[in-house]
Amino acid sequence: MSRASHPRSTQRSPLIVGIGASAGGLQAFKTFFANMPADSGMAFVLVQHLDPDHKSMLVDLLGAQTAMPVVEAKNRMAVAADRVFVIPPNATMTIARGVLRVSKPAPKLGQRWPVDTFLSALAEDQADNAVGIILSGSGSDGTEGLRAVKEHGGLTLAQAAFDEHALSGMPESATATGLVDYLLPVEKMPAKLIEYRAHLADIKTKKGSDGVRHDTGVHLAKICTLLRGALGHDFSHYKEKTVVRRVQRRMQVLQIKEMAAYVEHLRKEPRELAGC
Repeated sequence: MSRASHPRSTQRSPLIVGIGASAGGLQAFKTFFANMPADSGMAFVLVQHLDPDHKSMLVDLLGAQTAMPVVEAKNRMAVAADRVFVIPPNATMTIARGVLRVSKPAPKLGQRWPVDTFLSALAEDQADNAVGIILSGSGSDGTEGLRAVKEHGGLTLAQAAFDEHALSGMPESATATGLVDYLLPVEKMPAKLIEYRAHLADIKTKKGSDGVRHDTGVHLAKICTLLRGALGHDFSHYKEKTVVRRVQRRMQVLQIKEMAAYVEHLRKEPRELAGC
C-alpha cells in the first residue's frame, strides 16, 4: 500500500497544490514554477481551461521551466511529490485517496467547471493537506472550489498584480467572496507554500489521527468567550471538533503554533475574530 496512493493511511503527504487558470494563465504558470524549487516535497496539479479540439502545449512549455517532471494526467495516476500533473484537453479530473481520476469527454461548454470540480474533490480528499490557487483567467470558475478547500481546512491563494496580458476575472471572483487567505503576486506564492508546509510539519504531533488538535483545553472556552463578546454569537453550543477545526485552520494560515498564542492574537487583533 503506497503512501501516494493512500494518503490518509499516513500524514497525507505530500502537500497537494491544485492550481486553476484559463486565458492568460501560461505566463503565471511559468512564473510560479520559475520560483518553486524542484525539491519542495509538494505535488502540483494544474487545471487550465483548454480547447477540447486542440492538444495542450502546457506540458512541453512548463517542462522547459522546471526540473520537476511535468506529465499529462492520466486516469488512476497516483500523485507524487516533486511532480507536476496537467489536465488533458476535453477531460474532467478529480482525485480520490491521492489518485487522479480523469474522464472524457468533458461536459458541454456552459456546463464545464473544471477548476471547481478538481478543487472540490481535492478538498474532500486531502483536507488541510490541500492548497487551492487561482491564477489568471476570465469568469468565476474556481470560486466554489476555493470555498471547499477553505471549509475543509486547506490554504487558499489567488493572483494579484496583473500585467496587461492577464485576465483578472477568476482571482477577483474568488477574492470578492472573502475565501482567499493570501492575495499575492505569483512570484511570491512558492515561498508562502514552503512556509505553510513547514508549519504543518511542525504541528504534526499536536494533532490526533482525525487531524484535530488535542491541546485545546481551557483555551477553547476563552476563544468562545471572545467570539461571543465580539460577534454576539455563542459558539460554546457547537460541536467541539467543529470549533477546533475552524480555529486550527486560522492558526495554520497565520502559522501560529500554540493555542495560547492564538488567544493572545485574538485579543490584540479583534478583526481576526470575524475570520475565525
